[in-house]
Amino acid sequence: MKHLFGSLFFLICLNYSGYTQELNLVSTSGTYSETASGSVSWSIGEVVIVTGTSGTNNVTQGFHQSNIWVLGIENLASLEISIFPNPTCEFVNIVTPGELKMSIYDMGGRLISVHNLVENTNEINVSELSRGTYNLVFESNGNISRTAQLVVQ
Repeated sequence: MKHLFGSLFFLICLNYSGYTQELNLVSTSGTYSETASGSVSWSIGEVVIVTGTSGTNNVTQGFHQSNIWVLGIENLASLEISIFPNPTCEFVNIVTPGELKMSIYDMGGRLISVHNLVENTNEINVSELSRGTYNLVFESNGNISRTAQLVVQ
């Protein structure tokens, strides 16, 4: 019985000794490369907060996520909002059905500006924004009602 238990324990330990967690990355662009001396991975927009090293092991806290769990899906397209011209370089017109709060975020997730849209047609000056794509988040009664993208040329 001792030999059976010892053999079983040995097989379980042998099985887990080669276990590694696979690196999964959700990104628009990036790569992973490995050589005999180490490995490197990167992605567009990745921000590394801290890397800890202990002997031959490295742990990086940052953008990499091993799993993504979808907890629910909301219908964000419940409001009819028109955004034109898109792309634009100076002004963008936003037609809304009522009063809304609009937040503009860059692609890094940084808040750029907040606008209270009180008219049905609102003209927003975007000439001071850098060229690129921005996320527009519309809120009604404190809840996100819709999101959209705006391209500034």
